[in-house]
Amino acid sequence: MSERILQGLQALVRDRDPKGTATGDGREFLAKFVSNGDAHQLLLRYIPQFSWTLIHSVAMPAVKARWFLESKWVWFPEKSGCKKVSLPPLDEQYKLFASDEAYVREVFREAKLVGQLMGHPPDEHVKENLKDGVLTAEWKVRFDPRTNDRDGVLLNRAGLLFQHGLELHWGVQMAQVAKPT
Repeated sequence: MSERILQGLQALVRDRDPKGTATGDGREFLAKFVSNGDAHQLLLRYIPQFSWTLIHSVAMPAVKARWFLESKWVWFPEKSGCKKVSLPPLDEQYKLFASDEAYVREVFREAKLVGQLMGHPPDEHVKENLKDGVLTAEWKVRFDPRTNDRDGVLLNRAGLLFQHGLELHWGVQMAQVAKPT
């Protein structure tokens, strides 16, 4: 199991960054790569019984805005300094809070990014945020106990989060450019 996942992650990050790395021990895998000048991490962590947490993160210390998006069915308190933002069609499946509504609307302006979120299975927990200068996208992936190719499913989902994380990062960068000074 570990070798196939490790090789898949290495191929994924090296396609984007030839100097990218991936390490792992069977219960946790970490890929590091650079894209658009920023250092990214993709972490896959096993959670016993049939699930994994996948986390894409990138430090963006110059970004001061804050926003939080989470699956609607999860209890999610309001965040200090943020207000609830309505952003159709995300409202169907997610809750969104932001310190700057115009900024977060600019981040999610691209239909592709919204489509990726709306294509996520509604029964899996999604949590994304930009806080304290760190952009994070976290997905909890559950397996059907009868799934024969868990490695394949995990690699597929890791690839989807990898691409989504890059799109999200680009959205934040574009929102920074569009933000009035």
